[in-house]
Amino acid sequence: MIKILYLNPSAHLGGAEWVLYDVVTHLDRHRFQPVVALPKEGPLAESLREAGIDVRLIEAFAPLLKLGRYSRWRDYLRVSPALSRALQGGQALSRIVQDEGVAIIHAHGIKAHLLSALLKPVLHVPIIWHVHDFIGGRRFHRLYRCVAGMVPSLVIANSRAVADDLGPDPNVVVVYNGVDLQRFSPIRRSAEGGSYHVGMIGVLAPWKGHGVFLEAARRVSERLENVQFWIVGDEIYDTDGHRGYRRRLEEWVREAGLHGRVRFTGFCRDVARVIGGLDIVVHASIEPEPFGRVLVEAMACGKPVIASRAGGVPEIVEHDVNGLLVTPGDVERLADMILRLLNDADERERLGRAGRRRVEERFSLAEQVRRIQRLYESLWPSGTIDEDDRALAVDR
Repeated sequence: MIKILYLNPSAHLGGAEWVLYDVVTHLDRHRFQPVVALPKEGPLAESLREAGIDVRLIEAFAPLLKLGRYSRWRDYLRVSPALSRALQGGQALSRIVQDEGVAIIHAHGIKAHLLSALLKPVLHVPIIWHVHDFIGGRRFHRLYRCVAGMVPSLVIANSRAVADDLGPDPNVVVVYNGVDLQRFSPIRRSAEGGSYHVGMIGVLAPWKGHGVFLEAARRVSERLENVQFWIVGDEIYDTDGHRGYRRRLEEWVREAGLHGRVRFTGFCRDVARVIGGLDIVVHASIEPEPFGRVLVEAMACGKPVIASRAGGVPEIVEHDVNGLLVTPGDVERLADMILRLLNDADERERLGRAGRRRVEERFSLAEQVRRIQRLYESLWPSGTIDEDDRALAVDR
């Protein structure tokens, strides 16, 4: 039995957290024993416990969660007193590793990566960094890449785009995120009362492009009256630049006179059910998306998708083959693509079927878990990855 300790900096449920949840709940429990360390209570902790996963809370790390991509240097200085508490949390992690026979540490998220780097001298086990985001635009990207070449035994990137952003490192492998093909399965929806539903699903964050989606919704609404627009998700990050984002979006909707057309659903745990109620799923990120999990989920459900052509998205969606791609931030083009699909049921059906085939071929959860389990076995107890196991990961 190989015991894996997972580190994650958030107890909410965003895209990266769903990846963690799916992997640990689908491991072969005859071969692997997962333990998940989180900084505080939240939906992720609750969901993991319901699935029978051992969750440990290390609350000493919680004050550091306010730091994010929009934080300034003074924000780092403001939380510096919390570093002493973080060291206490490190001692707690070290005790779990040493006293409970942890064989591998699998760290998700940049904060967890840097924490594992600080603790490596006392952990004495192989460390995996699972990278769900681009590093190149961060203030500390040079330091991060340097440490990534020294600390983890293996770095998992969720797309080729993310792997390329990390730079040339022989220990970086690509393992695409996968979805449960039974949970996310084709769902037919007939427009109720002739009304169509177009939705954007994901964490509420400025870079996700909700403003672009809403402006496109305004333009579509000028042409068609029978369309409802859903914004599914909520704020989960208590960091600078994120707080108050939903309120700003809601104010924009009121000022634009779209309050009867736009629905803010808040956080929805059953994403498959939400997708089932939509006719089109839109991804409108204005910055490159590292992967695009919601696209895979929607395609698995047989829904046509329109997505920003950047980052890892083109590795998922082929334009006019299994979805439609638009230039990030191009409101006019996005509105045109929405109108095109709303006015052509056959096109929606064609893209939906092709999307499902694409996910079956490349993005199943079973395949993702199989590859990660083989990577675990390659690191235990030797601490190195051989070429046969590397071949299981996607070629960069």
